Amino acid sequence: MNLKLNHLLGIGVSIVIVSFILVPLLVFKYFGYPDSPSSFGDTFGVVNALFSSLAFVLLIYTALMQREELELQRKELELTRKELEKSAEAQNKLVSLTREQLELDKAIRKNQVQPELVKKSLQHIQGVGGIFMIQINFEVKINRLKIFKLDIRGEKNNFKINEEWHPKTMGKFYEPNDEPFVIIESQTKIDNNPIGLIVDIYFEDIDSRTYRQSYTFATDGDYLSNSQEFSLTNFLRS
Repeated sequence: MNLKLNHLLGIGVSIVIVSFILVPLLVFKYFGYPDSPSSFGDTFGVVNALFSSLAFVLLIYTALMQREELELQRKELELTRKELEKSAEAQNKLVSLTREQLELDKAIRKNQVQPELVKKSLQHIQGVGGIFMIQINFEVKINRLKIFKLDIRGEKNNFKINEEWHPKTMGKFYEPNDEPFVIIESQTKIDNNPIGLIVDIYFEDIDSRTYRQSYTFATDGDYLSNSQEFSLTNFLRS
């Protein structure tokens, strides 16, 4: 476009210059030379019109240049608008991916990084008034947890959770490396390994998910199961 406009401008200027030279010569040739200086000056009145024509040509050229610049600006604005749309679309995708990543991280934490108790020690305690007790000491691993229920299965008639320490164990969050404990008592003497006794420990994590671990006395020794998530709704129904 610039080359075309420059070409037209060159043609316009050339025409004006050629006319500036030829017009006086043609006037002198066909009408003769003027008799007075004033008449000679009037002959070049045509030149003024030619200069006016040149100014008009320049005005047209300027208008065409401005039109071209406005067209380029319009195209640039259109490209900018498209780039902004692409940027907004990419931002929305990034937000969506971030949300999906957060959900994935939450699922990973739920499945792999769940709270857990590990057995630390077990000791037999001679209580007062003919009561015999077993104290099971635990240690909190991985995440915070809060014990909300203790239950005994198996030899229920001979054992029960010690009522004095039972409320103190529950209802608060234990930090990792804290050492909660459970005391089981019996009116009869407790063997070193009361086979068939199972203590269920129910607790929840910081996201209010509920878990259960079972401490079992078996013929081959006592052991603590891994923590398993369970439905609190089903637990309450039972």
